[in-house]
Formats: sequence, C-alpha cells, structure tokens
Amino acid sequence: MSLTNILNRQSVDGSFADEDTLPSVFETAWALHMLHDNPDVKQSADAGKAATWLLQQKNEQWIFSDSVGIQFFVLSAITRHNPGSIHGAPLAHILTQLTSLELSEGGPYGSIPDSTTVDVGVNLMIAYFLSLLDVELPALTQLIGGIDGDSPIVSSAFPDESPIRYVLQKMHKINTSTTSNVTVRKTNDSEQRIMDMITDFARQQMHHTSLDMGNKALEQIQKTMRGNQDKQMPLMAYYTREALGSNGSQFSNKIIAKLGLTNIFFWTAFIIYDDFWDNDEAANPQILPTANLFARYYTHFFTNIFPAKPAFTTFFHALMDQLDAANTWETIYCRTTVENNIFSVPDVLPDYGDYSAKYAPASGHVLGPLALFTVLGQNVSSQDSGNLLRYFKHYLIGMQINDDAHDWEEDMQRGHLSTVVVMLLSYWKTMYPHKTTIHMVNDLPELQKIFWFKTIQQACTAAMYHTDLSRQALHAISVIENMAPLEYYINSTEKTARDAMQEQQHSTDFISAYKKINH
Repeated sequence: MSLTNILNRQSVDGSFADEDTLPSVFETAWALHMLHDNPDVKQSADAGKAATWLLQQKNEQWIFSDSVGIQFFVLSAITRHNPGSIHGAPLAHILTQLTSLELSEGGPYGSIPDSTTVDVGVNLMIAYFLSLLDVELPALTQLIGGIDGDSPIVSSAFPDESPIRYVLQKMHKINTSTTSNVTVRKTNDSEQRIMDMITDFARQQMHHTSLDMGNKALEQIQKTMRGNQDKQMPLMAYYTREALGSNGSQFSNKIIAKLGLTNIFFWTAFIIYDDFWDNDEAANPQILPTANLFARYYTHFFTNIFPAKPAFTTFFHALMDQLDAANTWETIYCRTTVENNIFSVPDVLPDYGDYSAKYAPASGHVLGPLALFTVLGQNVSSQDSGNLLRYFKHYLIGMQINDDAHDWEEDMQRGHLSTVVVMLLSYWKTMYPHKTTIHMVNDLPELQKIFWFKTIQQACTAAMYHTDLSRQALHAISVIENMAPLEYYINSTEKTARDAMQEQQHSTDFISAYKKINH
C-alpha cells in the first residue's frame, strides 16, 4: 500500500478498508505502520484515529484477528504508535496466547494451538512485537537469522510478501543497532586535518618501498582507518592532546599525526597477524610482508623516539615481550577442534585470570599517549603514567569482553576459546558433565539459551568492572584537564554492556511472566 493510497482511503471512523471496501484490521494496521514511518505528513490521514479504531476491534482477551500473524502485526502497529501502552493485564492476555502456541519454551510458535508447523512469517511478526518491548528470544533470533532475503517467503498469514518484507527490514535495523559493538564517532574539521596528515605521511613513508608493496601498504592503512569507526586507532594521540588541555598545547599537529600513523602501523600489523593466528579466511599471504614492514616501522619509531631516555625503550621492549607471550599463550591454550560441526569440549578450560592476557595483544595502543606524557616529564614509572596505562588496560579489557560476547557463535565455529566462550562452556560442563562434544547446529538453541540467560550477565558484569577501574585511573591523572575525550571510550564500552544487560533483563522478566501465566 502506498502512502498516497493510505491518505485517500481512511474512513470517518478511522479505519482503512480492504479490497471489498470493508473495514480491515490488517489494512488499518498496515496504514498505521506506514503513517508512523511518515510523521510529517500534513494531510487528512489520522494515525490517532486509526489506532483508536483498532483498539475497538479487540475482544476481552486482546485478540484482534484469528490469524496469529495479523494479530501480532496489529499489536506492533499499536505499540509503535503508543510505546508502553501494552502492559499489565493486556500483556498477560497476549502472553497467554503465546503460551498456547509455543512449540518449545521461548519459541518458535505455531500458527494455531497444537500446531507442529513453523510459519516463518508468523514468527517474524511475533519477534517484531517482542522487540518493541525490548524482548529478544534466542529461538526466534535464530529462526529470523536463517531467512534468505533473496528467496520467496511464504506465509499462510499474508496474501503477499509485502508486510513480511517490511517487518524483516525493520527487524534488520533493530538488530543492526542493538547487536553491533561498533561506536561511530563523528569527525570534526580538526580531526579530519589530522586524518589527512596521517594519509600524507603514509604516502611519504611508502616512497622507500617498491610500488607494489607501497600500494598494498597504503591499501591496508586506508582499510584500517575506514574500519575503525570510533577513530581511536588513528586519533588516540589527538584525543590525549585534547584531554591534556593547556598541557597539550606544545604538541603540533605534525607530532600528533606521526604518532597516529605509527599507531595505525601497530594496529594494521596486529590485524593481519591475527587473521593468520586465527586461521581466518581473511588471512592473505600477499599482505603478510606488509605486516612485517609495519612492525619494523613502529619498532624503529618507538625505540628511537627518546634516545636520552632509555627507560622508555626498555618499557617498549618489555611491552612487546608481554604482547608476544600473550599471543603464544592464546594460540596454545585457547583453541579446540571443530570438524563437521562437532566442537570438542576441552577437558580443562583456559584460565583468563584478571584478563590481562586480553589486554597485552592490544597494549601497543598506549605508546603514543605515553610518549606525550614522557615529553611532559612523566617518566614511564610515574604515578600519572601508571594511571594512564591502567586507563588503557581496563577499558580495552572491557571492550574485548564486549566483542567476545558479540562474536561468541563465530568464535565457537572456529574453535576459539574466547573469554565469553569459556564462560559459556563453564555452564555447559556443569549442566552436561559427560558430554565431550557439542553439535554446533543441533545444540545451538541450548547454547543460545545458556548464553542469553546465564553467560551474558557474567560477561557484562566483568566488562563494567573493568570500565569502572578504567574511569578511576583516568580521573586520578593529575595532568589531564578535560576527561571527556578519553572518557568517551569508557562510556561507550560501558553502554554496550549495560544495554546488553538491560535487554537480557527484559527477556528474563518476559520469560518469568510467561511461566507464571502458563502455570
């Protein structure tokens, strides 16, 4: 239904008619959805009247239609029009209906009671309505994730695919915003100048190499900068200068850009090496020499930056030793086999301890800011430098735990025992002590249930513990005048964890209410 048709087809009572010109809850809900997407329409269609008419069509059990798909399409339209309006007794009636339709606890759902058939369109409508209540059920998430957007989607609830495609698009937007761990930080003019200088310095640096290697190197540098949407890789030295306030005024854009480029060298080398350590399909032998080139560049830079201050050079080498030791430990102890979807559960799980092993591989990130502190007279063992290192260590640990929570399924498919996979397996081994393997298809619903209702809470609590330590360290740095540029990364990491915990709590409360009604 086009918006123009909607504006011309509303009846005086607020309803919209079907092709037989009879008032229709489906057509009215469809219209209400589209009107919600176009709030600035200044014509005769009235979303409020449409919502009022719809509410008049329900029975005492809050049933709008005998079709479950249409029922939840209507409920989602009403919820979008008036968020928070469905709660208490109405929600209890809706939960009762869901209980009568569930094929297993938490979904998926049949189209009629006692049905054994899973209608994808119906379950999509249920999942969308629940998402508007901040509830996610893993079984539905898995089902929707398996929908092939390029193939026809058949549903007994709808005569054509239009409402299904519409809701699928809405669900994609919700999932993109709620499950992604990427924070996009807008670039101002001052930041863009530094970014442009980094690119110029990179081109100058590549003049010393062959044309082929130079092109490959520049391509990887640009890829790293584009992919790092929170911009901490190229601009951490810049944000440190901004945080220093008047103390940072002595650092020119040229110095900041060179430190930014060196950090890009570190991170790009790390990313390329990491793909090989992880046996990732992205591992490309053609760019391995580029990683070696970048490793030599940042090593030369930081071992020669302060020739009169050997303590900095000693610190750099110790940091790199810890980095390589952490990578060695991970490749030895944090891997298991996965063959034909059979995941081998290790007899002994790796012990991440205080998670320092997750900080060490990224620890080169501190070197640019620490160099600025060194120029200010803060040697590597000073109290301020120590707090700077703790700031980085703890927010990076929190960020890594968040990333591991986001990527746990992919990690398990590869046999990677990440922090969060280890948390999940600890629960699994307690529940199934005699099972030495996990089938990554058949057992996935159970894994998702363990993750969502047990593991996520533990992971988020750990992440927020470290963001709290990071904030304490940042606020203890005496030479910092403006906390905001650096506290941004603490806040974004903390928000990711809090949002996940809140979403999990909504789902737990939902299931709890669900069980009470069912019993």
